[in-house]
Amino acid sequence: MKAMRVERSPEVCGRTQAFEALRIGADGGVADAVLSIDGAPPKVGEGNVLVDQVACRYVPHVVTVTVGQALEVHDGDDLLHNVHAIWTAPEAATWFNLATPSKGFSVRRPVARAGLARLLCDAGHVWMSGWVHAFAHDLHAVSGEDGSFRIYGVPVGARTLRLWHEGWRVVGDDGGRPRFSEPIERTQAVDVAPDSETRVDLDLAE
Repeated sequence: MKAMRVERSPEVCGRTQAFEALRIGADGGVADAVLSIDGAPPKVGEGNVLVDQVACRYVPHVVTVTVGQALEVHDGDDLLHNVHAIWTAPEAATWFNLATPSKGFSVRRPVARAGLARLLCDAGHVWMSGWVHAFAHDLHAVSGEDGSFRIYGVPVGARTLRLWHEGWRVVGDDGGRPRFSEPIERTQAVDVAPDSETRVDLDLAE
């Protein structure tokens, strides 16, 4: 995909930054897709989910969390970042907007609601973008580098698997930030058998 020229902090961020909206593995698998089970029984999560800031990127680019956990954003760069977390669904609202002023600094905020939040950097690193999907249950996963995923503990029977991907076509510009096409969403009916692994393949073609 097209890369952005870096104007700020190139000594840490590099001279260019590639867009992370679409990452395809050698066998055609798509990374960073979010998979979840519709109607899963509620569960309260525990512990922290970590997102690091490394070379002026959010790593991982996409995470899932369970309500009750906390999101921890760490600064792995020797650089000022500003983490602006914005709920985008079910309604738009700022979750938190906090600086991580130096390497080793972290901010931690509890996940008190389900929804979708975007992470941006308001310290001039306009290419930095990440996603946090918060669920009221623990039946969710993010696809890996090869496009594979696993969700453990899915109840036996007929279930609906939901897929979300952020979208990858650049359609505009928001104050220097690239604006991408609408997210890709799919659902797939699955029949989960007892004591076995159920395989599901989904196509992200627009």
